[in-house]
Amino acid sequence: MDDGISATGVIAQVLVAVLAGLFVYRLLFYRRADFVIVIKDSRVHSSKGIPVALRQNLAVFLLRDLALTGPVKIIGSYVEKGRRLFLWSRGKITKGELQRVRNFLATRV
Repeated sequence: MDDGISATGVIAQVLVAVLAGLFVYRLLFYRRADFVIVIKDSRVHSSKGIPVALRQNLAVFLLRDLALTGPVKIIGSYVEKGRRLFLWSRGKITKGELQRVRNFLATRV
């Protein structure tokens, strides 16, 4: 008995539905990052969004003042036409530490 539906057709339809869902999710809910700061093995790497003059002070602040050593990724973006700094993170960092990083960047950038 063949009812006209093949396994390949079902897999293709599911794949198209998943890809469409991911596209809509990224379009509506994805946050764009203006800069990324990565702390790994007691080293700080930052992207182009952080001014060069601020990078050394930022590294000292993160490694000495906050004593962050573990794998931490801090992602930031400016919302409302560069007026508000919004940060989110991945890794071992508390909300209080993230707020201190935000305050540090907001007063110097």
